[in-house]
Amino acid sequence: HRDLHSFPTRRSSDLAVESAVIQAFSVLGMRDFCRIDLRLKSGIPYILDVNDLPDLAPASGFARTAAAAGYAYPAILDTILNIALTREGWHGARD
Repeated sequence: HRDLHSFPTRRSSDLAVESAVIQAFSVLGMRDFCRIDLRLKSGIPYILDVNDLPDLAPASGFARTAAAAGYAYPAILDTILNIALTREGWHGARD
């Protein structure tokens, strides 16, 4: 499966977005997953909202965004679950 920090293309604005969301995720103490809404203005990402528990339904914005980035719905759920199981040290966490 794809690394959760990777983007399909690598333009300078993509790198700025990636850096901004990773920094926000860390600074705000997020864990496992979240949804970060942002807008680009002149290539600069501006974070509008951070949702620490976004809707995971198949028709949700989170699922649609993951699909647009190339993630299959079951795979993204499995990845989120595996990250949490690994963080908690549960045996049986899957790769």
